[in-house]
Parts: sequence; C-alpha cells; structure tokens
Amino acid sequence: MEEKKYLKWYNKVGYGSGDIAGNVVYAFLSTFVLIYLTNTVGLKSGIVGTLIAVSKLFDGVTDVFFGAMIDKTKTKMGKARPWMLYGYIGCAVTLIAIFAIPENIGETAQYIWFFIAYSLLNAVFYTANNIAYSALTALITRNSKERVEMGSYRFIFAFSTSLLIQSVTIKFVSLMGGGAAGWRMVAIVYAVIGLAVNTISVLAVKELPEEEGAKVKKEEKYTQLEYIEGTGTQHINTEVKTKQSLKIECIFSGKKVSTLLFGARKTARLDGLAWGFNNTDYAFSGFGGSTQKNNTTVNTTDGKKHTVVLSNEVYTIDDVNQSLPNRGTFSNFYDIYLFTWNNANVVDTRKFKGKVYNFKIYDNNVLIRDMIPVLAKNGVACMYDKVNKEFYYNQGAGEFIAGPLENYFN
Repeated sequence: MEEKKYLKWYNKVGYGSGDIAGNVVYAFLSTFVLIYLTNTVGLKSGIVGTLIAVSKLFDGVTDVFFGAMIDKTKTKMGKARPWMLYGYIGCAVTLIAIFAIPENIGETAQYIWFFIAYSLLNAVFYTANNIAYSALTALITRNSKERVEMGSYRFIFAFSTSLLIQSVTIKFVSLMGGGAAGWRMVAIVYAVIGLAVNTISVLAVKELPEEEGAKVKKEEKYTQLEYIEGTGTQHINTEVKTKQSLKIECIFSGKKVSTLLFGARKTARLDGLAWGFNNTDYAFSGFGGSTQKNNTTVNTTDGKKHTVVLSNEVYTIDDVNQSLPNRGTFSNFYDIYLFTWNNANVVDTRKFKGKVYNFKIYDNNVLIRDMIPVLAKNGVACMYDKVNKEFYYNQGAGEFIAGPLENYFN
C-alpha cells in the first residue's frame, strides 16, 4: 500500500527554495566576512576570529531554547512557520549591519559593533529561522518519501546558491563601486533576495493540523518483528544528518561481503560516518574522515547476530574495542542511510543483504532514534522509531523481508 501523499510538486520546490535564503546568509557570511573586515574595514583577523569563536558558544544554548519555543508555539500559521518567517527579518537586518560597520566610530567600537551584530545573526535570528525550517519537514507531511524529496530539493538549492554566491560576490562588490559602500550594497541586495525567497518558502507550505497528527498517531498500529531483512535493493533514510556528536548502535546479522550497513559521507576521503562489510578480517568504517578498510577482531560475516557501536570516541563490535585511525571533523553533513550509504545524496548501490534487529542514534548521549523492525498497519515491513513515533519505509526497490513476529502494539 502507498503512503498518503500530502504535498504537490510546487510545495516541495517552494519548501526547498528556503535554502536559497539560508545560504544567501551562510555562504556570504562564512566566505567573505573576513575579507571585508580585514581588507576594507581594517580590523585584525586574529581578534575577529576570536570574537567569532566566542559568539559560537551561544549556539548550543539558543538551539535548545528555540527548539523548545517552537514546540510550545500555537498560532494560525502553525508552530514553525512564524519563527521561520520573522526570524529571517532579523537575519536580513543583522546581515546588513555586519557589512555596514561605520568607518568613523573608532576601532574598539567597530569590534563591538561586529560582535553584537554577528552574535545576533548567528546565535539568535539564523538559529531561530533554521531550526524552524528544519522542523517543517515533520510538520507538513507524514509521508517518508515526500520528506526525502524535500531534502533533495533543499540540497539542490543550497549547493547552487552557495556556488553562485562564492562565484559572483567579488565582481558584484566591484560593480557596486567597491570599498565599504560596495560591500554594504551587496549585503542589502542579498538580504532583500533572501527575505523575499524565505517568505515564498513559508507561504508555499502549510503545517498539518494538530488534531490530524493526533488522530494519525492514535490510529497507528504495528506488529513488532524480530528483524527485517534486506535483499540488496532496499534502504531507509533515517533523516538524521551526520555530525560530530552522534553515536550509532546497530544490531545486525549477515554473510554477504562488500555490502554497506549504514552511513553517509561526501567522498571516500571526506566526512564519512559509515560502516559496512568487507570480509572476515576487515570492515569499511569511518567517522568524520575517510571511510576505508580497517582491521576487525570480530568476524561479522558469519550470519550471527552482532552489535556495532560507532562514535567519535567509541568503535566496538560486540563490546570489543576496534581500531579506527582515520577519524576527522565533519564539514559537510548528509542524512544517514540504513541498509546502504548516502554518498553526498547519491544512494550507494552496494546495499546490505542481511538482517537488522535494532538501530539507534544518540546525539550528545540523548537517544533521538530507536528504530525497531515492524509490520505497519498497511502490511509493509519497515522500521518504526519509538522516540518520534514515526514509520520509516523502504526508499529503494522491492520490499524488505519480514522476520518472525514479536509483539503487537497499539
């Protein structure tokens, strides 16, 4: 049976275009703010870098704050859309302020001006806008395939906007007369474009009524399975992006070598959080850096049940410590796939042929995914997340093989 569809194509495109607005701020700021401050304003790069680092300390606090505020919000526009809409107004104003530092107020005052404007943009307005934007995925549709499509549109718009901003900005500043006035005018233009696109993105979708969500959750029924088994054509998108603070725990069994159990990465040498089978002596594994063959002390290709735990600090198989020398720090972030790898939003064809009994994701030691194998009410074998009470269906071809029944849940 097909999942209920909630969105038209223009809803998905409209939602995805919100990343144009986000990257007008992020790409412009991260790429050019130091150039502007040092070459045009004349501030010292070391002091600016320190101020940016101090400002980022507020991020952890504001992330939690705005997440809680969005959850408590109840308006005619919904929970997240008001924060996304009004948060970007602050983004536009503070972006212009950063690139319009007065020349006649003294160096100390210029540092203070920058720090206040940057902190408000990065830790307050951009955080409010971006958290709300990300939260919309779960608030406008309950269809897992539509969520994946929305993520694909986001990636296309984000990558294209970032590339365009980095390519044209210097010439654009020169065209606007160069110097401080040129940077200020470019910031104004970018802020207006971002504000317009962000507004379009907000208006392109509508959040589901709370009573509909409650009705659906009440009606959700599933039969728990011991496992679901992949045959080499299926995969699941967990909708959790790679980051340094994650820990993955997966219980599985399989015999087929050169297949991939879970993960995401940019390239073979960059931004990998992944694990897969190679042979009885090696596994494909990585966290933050390259994904390559690493020695293992446990044979995981024997068809027996095994547990792998992978994080920035821990790598174990069946509670036995393993070597993982190729660690690194993430600079690109992709949704983690189960039963295969996500290669920069391209599905790896070396899909896992085996059984998954449980899949967990922790963020800063807080459980954010606890996925168990189930038969959904529609009779389809899939994974069910007990944390968010969501079904995660196959995004590939064919169907998962359902294992033996466990218990029945309402």
